Amino acid sequence: MTWSLAIQNGDLALSGSDYTIVTGEDKLIQDLTCYILERLGTDPNHPDYGSILNGGVDGSGTVIPSMIGVNNNTIAQSRVQGELQRILLAYQNMQLARAKSDIALYGKTTFSRGEVLLSVDSFTMQSTLDTLSVIIGITTGNNTSVTLNIPLPQASS
Repeated sequence: MTWSLAIQNGDLALSGSDYTIVTGEDKLIQDLTCYILERLGTDPNHPDYGSILNGGVDGSGTVIPSMIGVNNNTIAQSRVQGELQRILLAYQNMQLARAKSDIALYGKTTFSRGEVLLSVDSFTMQSTLDTLSVIIGITTGNNTSVTLNIPLPQASS
């Protein structure tokens, strides 16, 4: 089983005088949310980490504008769904590669079933003023359905 430090409102969460940790489904939701909200190209150690939903910089240095707030909501929603599918597939591939590596090293995976992204079941998008709310239904490795609800505000110019 793996764990991460919990993030709450953009900061590390505390429980008394200790940092809070997340595991299982909570870790999966936090990991995916961070992956989706991180702008592509902002982590020099992991240049392929993040998304172009709110803009970013690709591997060649090209600046990509935000997908949120364009005039045509149908096109924006189609592009957002495509980017989310890319991210979720990349996350599953990362988990599979790590599980294979774990098995080679330890004879078993270090993932708990709850933190494994088994399937993506639904995408729903709701546009309100300058924010696009994305709701993603997923199933974890222990067959639990969970929901990611991620508001994507329009990037400021």
